[in-house]
Amino acid sequence: MEIYFDEEKFCKHEDVTNSTEFKIILLKYLQGEGKRRKKIAEYFNISERSLSNRINELQSIDNQILGIKIQIELERGRNNYNSTVHPIFLALNLSEVYGLLLTLENAENSIYGETIKDIKSDIINQLTDCAKTILRNSDVNIETDTQKEKHFRNESKKTQLLTNMKLGTRYIIKLKNHNGLIKGIIRPHSNSNSYIIKTANKEVQFKAGDVIEILDFKTNKKIYY
Repeated sequence: MEIYFDEEKFCKHEDVTNSTEFKIILLKYLQGEGKRRKKIAEYFNISERSLSNRINELQSIDNQILGIKIQIELERGRNNYNSTVHPIFLALNLSEVYGLLLTLENAENSIYGETIKDIKSDIINQLTDCAKTILRNSDVNIETDTQKEKHFRNESKKTQLLTNMKLGTRYIIKLKNHNGLIKGIIRPHSNSNSYIIKTANKEVQFKAGDVIEILDFKTNKKIYY
């Protein structure tokens, strides 16, 4: 009889990885729909007590991963953990760093807000003095605020809401010119200015300007607008 051994299921992650590696793996697992401690512990095949130590580290205001402050929060009311932080480790040579910074520099005006500027700043703050000198001589703008604290930037409520829409999360919504509350799953419509909320027996199309408020499906608390 052939026995299938699933290493992901039967190896304790905390036993085969160091603290930093485990925290990175854990952060990536928390993406998507919120997860409770029991489900997280079962996935990593560790006790809830062991998991609590790791979760407490990630919730600490002093938590750092590779010099970047990262803090997660408990989703109150649902007791779920959810995060969009996505640690990426790139072992780049200097030519690749040059190419990356040049690409970001060219894209800076095409992305709204400070997104590209913040990414560039995080990269530049990790460079050695030698690398900075070489890049300056290559006409790459690497001037940034080196005193600025490096930390994970939480996404806006609107961005979090749009992410949850794509995941099929349920909401309660109140619309102008519509009687009562509508309960269902909100999805962006193919028309970028419109949305659809799908209930058990119908679909309602609406625009962002039609929304009075959006409520959490389980707690009935207002979460947007």
